[in-house]
Amino acid sequence: MFGSIKKFFDNKRITPLLYIDIHSHLIPNIDDGVKSFDESIKILKTLESIGYKKVITTPHVIGDCYNNSTKKLLDMLYLLRQKAKENGIDIELDISAEYYCDEEFVDRLKSNDLLPILGRYILFETSYVSLTPYLLDIVYQIKLNGYIPLLAHPERYNYISDFAIYSKWREAGIKFQVNILSFDGYYGIYSKKRVEFLAKSGFIDVIGSDIHSYSDATRIQELFKKGLYEYIFKDNTIINSSN
Repeated sequence: MFGSIKKFFDNKRITPLLYIDIHSHLIPNIDDGVKSFDESIKILKTLESIGYKKVITTPHVIGDCYNNSTKKLLDMLYLLRQKAKENGIDIELDISAEYYCDEEFVDRLKSNDLLPILGRYILFETSYVSLTPYLLDIVYQIKLNGYIPLLAHPERYNYISDFAIYSKWREAGIKFQVNILSFDGYYGIYSKKRVEFLAKSGFIDVIGSDIHSYSDATRIQELFKKGLYEYIFKDNTIINSSN
């Protein structure tokens, strides 16, 4: 199921060991991501040059600020695909969402109004500063709907000081998506420590870019050249490394 790990440098082309990006914000002006389609195209060209074959962009869905409907997201995907085609970009494009744990998400779970990743994963996030008290209830509902709960960037939640919570979440059936820039200390020393713990524990399932701007893309390009994250393939089965 999973592609073999290739040599990091393949002639002049950088092989990232990752073929699908499963977290980004490439739809302009619907969340805190890119500001124009021109920026989206620049990012996609960068990802294509690195070696990505598919990008699943995941705009925020947050009830009180980014209440993006499923229809709106699908309409914007159509426009992004058109722009990519016009610019000769060969990356396959799809869309899901990064759902915030709030009442809006609970309502969408109840009505099954969701955009799963690869047909089975629901990407969700919590507050950065406090644990959502009904988090495991939401996880249960995700699974009841027939999906796999995929927690976005668990290394970035500042309320986590006791790493034992990660084991508890794994036991509840939660998969983990970490941000690749966490390995470079982009989000601070504590996020870096958490992502290193997750890597050594074999808890990482997906590596995402979480790109919000063109500068993020160029930084990721440099990180691939350093190879700072490659060691995680030893102890973790990375879903988006399959070609």
